[in-house]
Amino acid sequence: LSFDKDIRRRLWVAGWPLAVNALFLYAVFQGERLVIGGALGLAVLGSYAITAQLALLPVMIAGRLSIGLGLPVLARAGATTARGAQLRQDVLQLFQAAGVLFWFGFAALAPLVTLRLFGPAYAQPPAIVAWIAAAAALRLQKTGPATLLLASGRARDIMAGNSARLAGLAAGTLGMIALHDLTVFVAAAALGEAASFATAAWRAAPGTTALLLPLP
Repeated sequence: LSFDKDIRRRLWVAGWPLAVNALFLYAVFQGERLVIGGALGLAVLGSYAITAQLALLPVMIAGRLSIGLGLPVLARAGATTARGAQLRQDVLQLFQAAGVLFWFGFAALAPLVTLRLFGPAYAQPPAIVAWIAAAAALRLQKTGPATLLLASGRARDIMAGNSARLAGLAAGTLGMIALHDLTVFVAAAALGEAASFATAAWRAAPGTTALLLPLP
């Protein structure tokens, strides 16, 4: 047995940004539960976590499907061919439309599902549900440019976008502690997701359109 230095170098160059990115994601998803539970109590955390998990699960499934099914096709097609360019545009538009549909669908159905499965004690105000839906929709939409960046081997660009998520988490934490209001926290988290999405979209396809994508 022996190590191929070139392959080992390629694995390291491609892998270390993804490892750091995983730590960012862990800090965001687990950190928000720590700060909500610490600032507002476990009862608020319990009701929030149910709604947040309902929003996160379909987004995670879509991400796994995109990486498993779309990434190999995009990588084989390349970015410079006409077919590759069309495929990349299709991926961006697909996840952009999916995010908008998810926002409307979740905002309408999540309160009914939560009430049916868990009871009125776990119901969230409409504003909180809407902001949770917005954050999840933006995560879903970001799957498009993230898949394009992965197909191009640009893991560092994905890592750069997630730093905005941490900024949103920090701003939301300060606002929630100062005002004792969960809505402030989830709104800041959604704005952080918008900044993260805009960063990834700009790096995947630079242009004014990339910065305007999160606005809807």
